[in-house]
Amino acid sequence: ATKPAPKAPAKKTVAKKKAAKAKEVKPWSAQKVDDFIAKCKRAVAVENEFQNQPLDGGEQQYIIGQFIKLMAQECGEYPGSWDFYDLQRVLGMMMPLDPDITPKQIKNIVPTAQALFDYLKRTKQLDMDQYRTGLKAIANMQPSQDMLASLSRKERETQLMLSFIRSNGIDTNDVKTAEKWMDDHREEVAGFMRGLLNPWSE
Repeated sequence: ATKPAPKAPAKKTVAKKKAAKAKEVKPWSAQKVDDFIAKCKRAVAVENEFQNQPLDGGEQQYIIGQFIKLMAQECGEYPGSWDFYDLQRVLGMMMPLDPDITPKQIKNIVPTAQALFDYLKRTKQLDMDQYRTGLKAIANMQPSQDMLASLSRKERETQLMLSFIRSNGIDTNDVKTAEKWMDDHREEVAGFMRGLLNPWSE
């Protein structure tokens, strides 16, 4: 019962960080978000960062559009206020659960995000701190994306739930312990999964 306790301060810290950053970047209107997405999608067709990628232009545009939209819609964050943990949650967990995303796109979320961060930094739409935060968020993400891409959507949900349980210090190979932890933290697990699936109202 004492194991999950250390998580509480971490949550508070993230909340404080978010609050501080929210002051720096005013919430964007829906129109501003749409305009920014359209601008980034146009960049995919012409800017160097997006050329010679495994995905074609339309596939990259879909990932970029979804990423910017989910950061704004689910996290209330915009370029300039992106939070490390929310970047990881949206790029690494939420987007692979998109019902319309293809396995090939899941495998290329990381390089597409990197291309976007590079483009935004070069065109001075992202400062160095935010650029570093973006790169740090995707630094070790590729192996898990490759694994998720090989699974069905339902199996991806299961894997992400297991990773959430492991993040609480539980050995998921020890089935009895893992099941007991899940029983004791049913609402927490359900809330985590609900948050990931929220964009698709499931």
